[in-house]
Amino acid sequence: MPKKALADPHSDPRVQSAVRFLRRCTDATVPEALRAVGFSNAESIKPCVQMLVRRRMPAKKSSNKPKFVIAGLSSSIVSSLTSQTSSTLLHPPPKRSQKRTTSVRKQVERAESKKAREHTKKAHKRATFLYAAEVRKKKEGKPSIGAAAVEKKVKAEYGHGPSKKTILQEVREGRAGFSPKKKVTQGSMSPFVFNTLCIAFESYVNIKQLNGRGSEITQKKLTARVRQCFPDNTKCQNVSLVNRCLQDTALDILATKGDNVEQRRILWTTYKNLKLWFDNWKQFLEEFGFAHRNDDCDLVVPPDQLA
Repeated sequence: MPKKALADPHSDPRVQSAVRFLRRCTDATVPEALRAVGFSNAESIKPCVQMLVRRRMPAKKSSNKPKFVIAGLSSSIVSSLTSQTSSTLLHPPPKRSQKRTTSVRKQVERAESKKAREHTKKAHKRATFLYAAEVRKKKEGKPSIGAAAVEKKVKAEYGHGPSKKTILQEVREGRAGFSPKKKVTQGSMSPFVFNTLCIAFESYVNIKQLNGRGSEITQKKLTARVRQCFPDNTKCQNVSLVNRCLQDTALDILATKGDNVEQRRILWTTYKNLKLWFDNWKQFLEEFGFAHRNDDCDLVVPPDQLA
């Protein structure tokens, strides 16, 4: 006898029969119960049909049976502190509410954090500017207050502020009235070396682009080239140095354009490249003894070197 097709799943009496079958046979699976009440193999493996049965099944209650029982101990032996659980604590810790943050609430938190940072900057600027004014008064012989008094005054006005040590350091470095410095790792590369690297990096990328060799200037290959320039410096062996060069040179490594040699010379002849070339030439002459500095700190080449 052919099995009846599932015309209306919600009103099919076989679904309720499958539920009763699962209540009697707790070890049976949902597909087995569907096949036992007359569903075909193709219908029993459909998730939508299985979900009709699962939704009609009663929820499973969690059993509160203990996992183990300690036998042989009387209530007089076990201490009250030992048998005390977390639910019977005299001073239980507060439970933190787990609520999902909405996009609106997240935006409000970001705006509030920005306001707090701006308030901290204002307190920092106020403290350094006020102490710098007090230093000028002291130099002029007028009565003034110290950094500790300035710290106390700013914290009374804003609720928080920089410490005495920070105020002294900022004013000593000439940063009175400025925002606090960002906490960054100090690099080991001098500005001159980094500028030279950026010039060479930009020239290399432009030459490869003009020759139509865009496949040789991917980020992976550019990182390998930069690493060859600093084989002994482990801090220059990461991708961040290449990203910094791309940021300072504003290059588009995806641009590809082929051109002739003359066009490359025209593109290279810029003020920055020419200045770098002459600066390197002066440094070379001075380091190897071909020239020296006079009293006016001008580079002078001796006549015997010109002969």
